[in-house]
Amino acid sequence: MRFVLFILLSVAVFVSARAQSPAQPQLPSDPSPRTGEEITIDDLQGAVITFAVAFTGSTRWSGDNIIGPTQQKVRSRMQIGPGESFRWSGVTETQIAGRWYSEHGSGSGIIGRPGTKPAIRNSTELRTRSNPSLPNEELKLKKKFSARAGLVTLEGNTLTVIRVFERGGRTFGIKLSRIGSHLSCTATGLYFREVGVGNPRDEAPVQGGYREYIGMKQTSSTCRVTRN
Repeated sequence: MRFVLFILLSVAVFVSARAQSPAQPQLPSDPSPRTGEEITIDDLQGAVITFAVAFTGSTRWSGDNIIGPTQQKVRSRMQIGPGESFRWSGVTETQIAGRWYSEHGSGSGIIGRPGTKPAIRNSTELRTRSNPSLPNEELKLKKKFSARAGLVTLEGNTLTVIRVFERGGRTFGIKLSRIGSHLSCTATGLYFREVGVGNPRDEAPVQGGYREYIGMKQTSSTCRVTRN
C-alpha cells in the first residue's frame, strides 16, 4: 500500500512540475518561398523577368582551330503577356583571347511554340580590356543570323528558355516561387551537346566562321521579377 501511494505522489509531483514550467516560445512563420504552389501564365501577366548568368570554359574558332580560355556573361529581360506572348531583349558578352565581344538581340514569341524566325543582332568588338592604352575603337556589325530554333516553356513553376545553335545549344532555367504576394526567381544556365556531333557550335559574328564551346560551366547568376 505504501508503495502504491509513493508511485501516485511521484506522478502528481511530475505533472505539477510540467504544468508550472514556462511555455516554449512560438517560432515565427517560415518566410521562405512557397515553392509548392503552382504559378500559371495568369500569375505572370505583366511580369518582367530579368536574369544574368556567367559562364567560364574554353572555345575554338574554326579560322585557326586554337583552343583558348573564355568567359561569357549573358543578360536578358523578358516581359510576359498579353496571354502567352512574350518579348525579350538581351546582351551576351564573350571574352576571347583578351578581347570582349558584345552581341545584342531582341525578339518576341509565344510560350510553348517553337520559333525559327531569323533575328537581327548587333555585334560589337570592344577594346582589349587587358590593354587600356589601345584606342577605344569598336567594330560594329549588323548581321541577319540564319534561322535557329528557339523555345520558351512554362512547366513545374519553371520557365525554360532554349536556343539551338548550329550544333548543340544553350538553355536557361528560371525557377519561380512565391514570397507573400510577390514572385521571386533563380536562374541557371547550361550549354548542351547533341549526341554524336560533339561540342556546341555557333556562328562567330565578328570573325566569321564558327566558334565551338568546350566545357562551359556556370559560375554565377542573378534573377528578379518585377511588374510594369
